[in-house]
Amino acid sequence: MVGAFLLPECPLASCTTGMHDVTPSQCRMARAALDWTRKELALRSGLGMETVYRFETGRKPHYETVERLRSTFTAAGVVLVRSGEGEGVLLRHPPVDPAAPG
Repeated sequence: MVGAFLLPECPLASCTTGMHDVTPSQCRMARAALDWTRKELALRSGLGMETVYRFETGRKPHYETVERLRSTFTAAGVVLVRSGEGEGVLLRHPPVDPAAPG
């Protein structure tokens, strides 16, 4: 798949492929669903704003970048989805706010 950056192992128990990936478009969709700016995503994931920008514009990232983005979105309630017809994101209800006190 063009633009997909594969992770070597999927931490999700329900995953049957053994791989899980995040695409630049899913990153942008997830930010929109959460109403996050690039700056907010960078702060929450511990990445630089330029790193987030480069990823979203299709430059090949380091494994750690993809993993941080995936884990940040997962913690916030985003589910990355892909089917034979396309890709997207779902936001669990109620959304999880990882910054909110426990």
